[in-house]
Amino acid sequence: MNRKEVKSRDLFLAWEHRIMHHLMENSRVYGLFLLIVVVATLSVGFWIKNQNQKEKLASEAYYTALKAQEGKPDFKKLEEVSKEYSSTVSAVLASLKEGNLFYEKKDFKQALEVFKNTEKHTKNTFLKTLVYYNLAYTSESLNQYEGAFQYFTRLLTSEIEFLSHSGFVGQARCLEKLGKKDEALKVYEDLKKKFPKYQKQADDLIQLLNS
Repeated sequence: MNRKEVKSRDLFLAWEHRIMHHLMENSRVYGLFLLIVVVATLSVGFWIKNQNQKEKLASEAYYTALKAQEGKPDFKKLEEVSKEYSSTVSAVLASLKEGNLFYEKKDFKQALEVFKNTEKHTKNTFLKTLVYYNLAYTSESLNQYEGAFQYFTRLLTSEIEFLSHSGFVGQARCLEKLGKKDEALKVYEDLKKKFPKYQKQADDLIQLLNS
């Protein structure tokens, strides 16, 4: 933290202290409700300031972990980032990267464990969708088709076309593996309705399913 940041933080704390002291001394004038509102506002402001600093530190740690070993990601450092900065965006990205590395090594069980743990600590809607995407394919790789189907289902409502499309196709694959051919065919029909440009792909998949 540089001199300017330290000074800024001291000013913030001093300002907060002065307001709180003034309100406490004049609580009869301002009333308890206003006091509660101000306390909440100041607390949120202080939390945001700390979160921004935490995000910055997490981001730096994440990029360091990505190139820790001769320009390649370090499993241990990625895990450290995800644990130490658990409430940040970079922590989620570190966990996803860690899981992806296990997936690439075909250690699907370990990858699934990492992704499930990541889901618990992910609050951002977009990032959570990315976690579901990884959970879906990893579960499918472990032949856990019912679980994979549920995760693919969560991708359908994504505003990102690639993720939504993956949800439809993944659902159909899982249904086929579960012996639910008619339901799989319906999913491909739903895919064509939502994304007309994928009609040929869906028709080809339907043909394969019927062959």
